[in-house]
Amino acid sequence: MMLQVRFKDCMVKIESDEIATQTQITRQKESRVNKPEVTRRRFLAQVAMAVPAGAALLDVAVSNTAFAQDALPKLEMTDPTAKALLYIDDATKVDKTNPMAARHTPDQNCANCSQIQGKEGDAWRPCAIFPGKLVASKGWCSVWAKKA
Repeated sequence: MMLQVRFKDCMVKIESDEIATQTQITRQKESRVNKPEVTRRRFLAQVAMAVPAGAALLDVAVSNTAFAQDALPKLEMTDPTAKALLYIDDATKVDKTNPMAARHTPDQNCANCSQIQGKEGDAWRPCAIFPGKLVASKGWCSVWAKKA
């Protein structure tokens, strides 16, 4: 005998000779509601595909870093951000009359700044302050911070 019972906007079918109890209806409803849409097998298959793809992308990104540095343009002193931060290609020519440059000392340059990136000793290197541009190692800007 099949019995259909409506319980909290849900139609539940119970196959039994007995009358359905509240517990039976709740258990059947929970068994349908708690079924995960993503099975363990599907999840593992997706992870198995994603991990090698992620590793391949990471390898490409890391291997292209050296080539990307050569392709970056040099930061011009006429760049609006460079002007705002008082960037200059030669730290010996810093204008000390500007209040933002008053803290400059002769030993400060981009080569010993914590924001500089790239290979030590290169004349032009990437900088975290000016993304996508190369700065002169002997340059200076008002964001200069000593390397740790």
